[in-house]
Amino acid sequence: MKIVILSDGFLPAAVGGAEVIAHRSAAALAAAGQTVTVLTTSPNIRTIERGQRDGCAVVTIPSNVSPRLRSWLGAYHPAVVRAVDEILAVDPPDVVHAHNLHTQLSFASLRAAARHARRVFLTAHDPLLVHYDKFSEAVDPSDLSSQPRVRERVSLVDQLQAARWRYNPFRGPTIRWTLAGVTRVFAVSDALGRILIASGIGRVSTLHNGISVAAFRPDPSRVAELRKHLGVAERPVILFAGRPTRAKGIEVIRQAFQRVEHHPTQPVLLVCSLQRSGITREGAIIRASFAPQEMSSVYGLSSFVVVPSIYPDPFPTVNLEAGAAGRAVIGTCFGGTPEVVLNGETGIIVNPFNRDALVQAMRWLLDRPEEAAAMGERARCRIAEHFTLERHLGQLLAWYRGEPRLLPDLHDGASLPRS
Repeated sequence: MKIVILSDGFLPAAVGGAEVIAHRSAAALAAAGQTVTVLTTSPNIRTIERGQRDGCAVVTIPSNVSPRLRSWLGAYHPAVVRAVDEILAVDPPDVVHAHNLHTQLSFASLRAAARHARRVFLTAHDPLLVHYDKFSEAVDPSDLSSQPRVRERVSLVDQLQAARWRYNPFRGPTIRWTLAGVTRVFAVSDALGRILIASGIGRVSTLHNGISVAAFRPDPSRVAELRKHLGVAERPVILFAGRPTRAKGIEVIRQAFQRVEHHPTQPVLLVCSLQRSGITREGAIIRASFAPQEMSSVYGLSSFVVVPSIYPDPFPTVNLEAGAAGRAVIGTCFGGTPEVVLNGETGIIVNPFNRDALVQAMRWLLDRPEEAAAMGERARCRIAEHFTLERHLGQLLAWYRGEPRLLPDLHDGASLPRS
């Protein structure tokens, strides 16, 4: 089967979003014997370049869209769409699967794909099909309950507030026009799928991302070296991995940790990001960056992981990686995290706006390291059963062959089995 993957970027990093998922999926498809070509972009070239990476042919198109123009060219970029159309016309694929189009390739590339491929799929990793940002307006910071209401329909007011002067009245109609030729839109979580459906997107099914469990099994000797390198001895390490932004909850965890750092066990908060270099220390808070291949040991170093996003975070990859490494997660109640982390079984779900609840959850796990370890082992089993890259690949290929009904857990609006 000839498959073309469309993605603004194509990165083999360990912690990240759509570009990382596109890379893992493409490499897995190639390893399974499929003929895979990746169409991606770069701002640093003048002409189309061709190469190979991880078993895939990679065609890179020059594109450098300014963030100020993303709301316009991200919907329809004539030069890039023309390039995509010409490339696909030379050797028409069986399937085109798009992951990340909203800035460089533009959603209109889907129309070019539909002209040449038998089936076209789009994985929505975020609400940008119907919004300009993360849809933080969906949650109410003043609601501190354990099950706060999350608004699912994106309104015109939401779009105007997010876009401001960048608002493009043609963006929504253009995106809906490009989706006419798409066989199926995959939402990476039920939570995101409900937002898309409520906001007018059709033919949506949940397809959770998968991960290689073996790739995140910690190496005890490397974990010991890492402890020595960071100077944490045997102190418990609370891990925050990913982009250290407000939306991801970096301020939430910093404030909560101030009330936990004097716990008798003397915990350390490790903020791990691929966006930083070196190691910096601020009391019991350590900021560090690691190579992608070291992330399994970073998870192994931790006592548990905190994912405190304060918006409907669609499907944080950290939840999968932490579970694969056998670590419990204190996760946000917003977005797709509760679809992976089972409250009281593989971790603890909290409302991150409720600082008391977050502090209590951290203290509870610090007081009970054996239970934290048991939760982590149950998390590993859950990831191995429901969220492996192999399972994800099988689901993809069934859709590519036009046999999705062979897969009962691909659905519209239902929930993944909890056991």
